[in-house]
Amino acid sequence: MSDFENLGKFAWEVVTSNRPKVNVSSDYVNAIPKGIEWSDLSAPAGTNYCNWDWKGPGLVYKDFNFSMQLSWTYGARYRGGGAYITNATVTVLEHRVGVGGYDVNIMCKIGNIDNVGTERAPVPRIPIDVSISWTNWFSGGGGTNRFEIWGSGPYGAHYDDDSYEP
Repeated sequence: MSDFENLGKFAWEVVTSNRPKVNVSSDYVNAIPKGIEWSDLSAPAGTNYCNWDWKGPGLVYKDFNFSMQLSWTYGARYRGGGAYITNATVTVLEHRVGVGGYDVNIMCKIGNIDNVGTERAPVPRIPIDVSISWTNWFSGGGGTNRFEIWGSGPYGAHYDDDSYEP
């Protein structure tokens, strides 16, 4: 069985007008076998995290900072096989917006879930794009970070935003 079902969302707002907006009880994605009951899954094997900061312009003092986290529970099994993601979400750990008339917005969007395992031992891979856009009194900017999380635990990340700092 390699058909996956997402009982969560495909997109959600993480930050709207400088304010974190995520509700972790409803703003999440998962990848489980299609048509099963939650009770048919084993407990997840663990939780993994990826943290990053988005920092605004400013030569000496960054005008805004959003410390972000992508977290996901992985390794739930169905009938002893596969490795499924039961919950993945993007949250704001800390944030600060200084002067300058900033309006910062962050969105999360889920791509097509595919199987990186085998037909007998499926492992979903979920592409997650987290995008930032900002404007101030004089200019604006933004970018998108692409993450791929796997049901077996690992992840990949590509940052195409100039303001990313590890």
